Order: sequence, then structure tokens, then C-alpha cells
Amino acid sequence: MVTLPGELRFIGIVGFGDRGDGTVEMIYGIAPRWRGRGMASRAVRLAARWVLSLPGVDTVELRIDRDNTASQHVAVNAGFTPAGTVRQFVPGTAQTFEDLRYVLERQPQL
Repeated sequence: MVTLPGELRFIGIVGFGDRGDGTVEMIYGIAPRWRGRGMASRAVRLAARWVLSLPGVDTVELRIDRDNTASQHVAVNAGFTPAGTVRQFVPGTAQTFEDLRYVLERQPQL
């Protein structure tokens, strides 16, 4: 959950799914009232740093619809870089989608 000091309700969510081979997909959402204030970028950046600190995780991935320019900006602002596209079939809708893929990779220890 994404929360703010003094706010009684959570304002968003961040979730993770294991994609295998050291890659974790991140999903997120911020309530409409709180959008446009940098909250998503901050939440994504902090959550990505945390998950990259876990053993066995080398890459955090975001999958973003081509038309979702706000999420594309969030990805870049949070330090992610474009990494092509990914196609996936969604059984619940029986449709195949091609999303933009953004990644943030673990940096080598100096």
C-alpha cells in the first residue's frame, strides 16, 4: 500500500509478480485524487530499489500500454529504461496485448 503521513486512507498500491530468471514485474496504481504530484514515481522508485535489494532479483520490469503516456513518464522518472515490447495473452479477456517494457536493473556493487 502507498500511504502518506496524516492521510487516514491509503492512496495507492504497489505489487510484484515473479517472472523467473531474476526478473520481477511491478504493478502500481495511485488514486485519481493524488495523481500528477509525483507520488507514483516516488512509490515506484522506492519499491523497485527495495525489491532489487532482495536475493536473486536482478531486474524489475514494468509493462505499460502504448497509449498510457502518464505511466511511461512515471517509469522514466523512477529510473527505468525502455527495453522493447512484450506480448502476452490474457485468458480472462481472451486477448493478446503488446505492451512497452521498461526495466530497472541491479547495479553492480563497487
